[in-house]
Amino acid sequence: MPSPIEWISEQWAGLAGPALSALTGLQCRGEVGSGAPPEDQDGLLHWRQGVDAAPGAAIHAAAGPAVWRKIGRLVLSAAGLDDAAEEEIRGTFLETLQQMLSPLGGALGGRFGREVNLLPGEKTGQAPGLEWAALTLSADGEILGQLHIAISPELAAGLDATST
Repeated sequence: MPSPIEWISEQWAGLAGPALSALTGLQCRGEVGSGAPPEDQDGLLHWRQGVDAAPGAAIHAAAGPAVWRKIGRLVLSAAGLDDAAEEEIRGTFLETLQQMLSPLGGALGGRFGREVNLLPGEKTGQAPGLEWAALTLSADGEILGQLHIAISPELAAGLDATST
């Protein structure tokens, strides 16, 4: 059985592309990659998405500036907004990221055997000590870049408990 981070990254790879497609009208897909986000890159966005699977359970996501700008602009362009300020692009990306993470609630629910909801998320700083996986996103065959995902130790423990 895959490790918790391998399992969640495989799930996200299958779910993030269709979620992004729905927002852009493009054929988007995600593929599992490897590696952690760069530690001190200017403009790196970190997001913590709480999950009600266990106390303290959370999904962490990170994106470098080139990737979040590209995805934010794609979504805004699909909405007919081709000229947006940096703050609007960042906000659009964060909303898009939440839409791409949302289907993981259903996948987690299937694994835990009960409904699992995503709780409100928040922009955070880098969370130390997490094991990261990468997701390479593409749209209409063009590589958009990598997003990174990690899970809290509490969520990893819950996933480990469901594998036995």
